[in-house]
Amino acid sequence: MSIHPVIRGLHDVGLATWAGGSLMGAVGLNGAVSLLNDPAERARVSTAGWTRWAPVNAAAVGAHLVGATGLLVTDWPRVRSQRGVATSSAIKTAATGAGLGVAAWSAVLNRKMARTGPVPVAGATEAGAGTPADVAATLRQLKLVQWLNPAVAMGLIALADYQSQQQRASEEVRGRVQRLLGAGSGSTGAAALALPVAVGLLARRRRAARTRPQLDLVGGTASRSTGAASSAPFPVPSPAPSRTDARTDVSAARSTSGQASGGSMTRSEEQLRVGTETTEAGRAALRKTVVEEPVTTTVPVSHEEPVVEREPITEENLDKALDGPELTEREHEVVLHAEEPVVTKETVPVETVALGTQTVHEERQIEETVRKERIDTGGGSPLGTAGRTDEDGGTVDGGPGTPLR
Repeated sequence: MSIHPVIRGLHDVGLATWAGGSLMGAVGLNGAVSLLNDPAERARVSTAGWTRWAPVNAAAVGAHLVGATGLLVTDWPRVRSQRGVATSSAIKTAATGAGLGVAAWSAVLNRKMARTGPVPVAGATEAGAGTPADVAATLRQLKLVQWLNPAVAMGLIALADYQSQQQRASEEVRGRVQRLLGAGSGSTGAAALALPVAVGLLARRRRAARTRPQLDLVGGTASRSTGAASSAPFPVPSPAPSRTDARTDVSAARSTSGQASGGSMTRSEEQLRVGTETTEAGRAALRKTVVEEPVTTTVPVSHEEPVVEREPITEENLDKALDGPELTEREHEVVLHAEEPVVTKETVPVETVALGTQTVHEERQIEETVRKERIDTGGGSPLGTAGRTDEDGGTVDGGPGTPLR
């Protein structure tokens, strides 16, 4: 087996993965992270996604390099002899080098963003109001690199398609002739000479394809032919099988289901066996959200009110009462106090909720069709056999095609 298909597969699959993955990241991942509500999470999620993709992208680029190198080695004779192949190979090599540089640049910027930690950004490659200056500069470079990566990879795909067109027989012959005769120098005579030579080479290839060995059926057997007319004007039919041979063939065909011995045969049938297998029927998930609800409660409070206390004058307090002027105006002030409700909130755990499964048993009806063999008489039964019943309930009446089961 030629190794060329393996090399071509590494080249194409690696290049397709490189282009498709980088384009999906630029359009899908970087576009989706802007929908996150937390600006600090946008850069972190985007960086985490590109970090996970980095090993796959590196493997794809490596596979493409192995395939491209293998194609260059196997097609080296064409590079040297066919006009235009060396130029396209040099352009593709330069484009591959540019793609490697862009991929390395993107990896360096991604590691730099991973070291910065959570910072507020407007998008995966867009700076926000609170984005630091150095991070904003890195984001501007990432905005350019995210489109350069798929652009270079798709350019390599276009170059590979152009090179596959150069491998066509007509292009290969024309390129080899032009390289030999130097038609690119502007010599009209050389170009005129190159055209008949190319046509002659193509004609030889077509004649070789027409004269390849073919299979002809003559007299019921396969014979090799080189494209010339067969010695027999028409296929010779095979002799018709005799009645004995036909009966033997029918018996052999009917005996294939089970082992037959003597004049008996085995009858088989399908039996329905129903079992169960476990498959995924759906998904359930626990989701925790924060809701607000009003709470009304009664709190006991107290307050002070002024109370006038009167004390009658007796012999014991008469001296104290007569101390001072006879008639005066005075004011006595008392500070009143009152309790006011004070609300504080504290978060406390109240319960643990887990998601489990339980098995619910039910019954279902299954409808299916089964097959079974039916044995018929083939005719020629002797008289007196009509109405007989076999062990399986079938009847034998001696007529052609009468079912036994």
